[in-house]
Amino acid sequence: MTLEELCRLNNHFAIDFQGAVNTRCPSCGDSQKVGHTRNYGQAYIYPDGFTKCFRCGEYLTAVEFIEKMFDTLNIPLDVDLLNQYKT
Repeated sequence: MTLEELCRLNNHFAIDFQGAVNTRCPSCGDSQKVGHTRNYGQAYIYPDGFTKCFRCGEYLTAVEFIEKMFDTLNIPLDVDLLNQYKT
């Protein structure tokens, strides 16, 4: 599985001009709550291997963030994907 595939399962995938991946936060759920009209994610996975959610403020390594995404989506971990983001 690629990061893009995982983010699409998480209902949002975009890449900004600096190469950071934008998706929905697995901790706060940002735009996943009923009644929210935002159509984008608040969390960014940066190329340096760290993540930041601009809604809840959670700052994690990319590996921790991706593990949370797998857990939230209730799908088995992809070790190959995690190994790409070890810091």
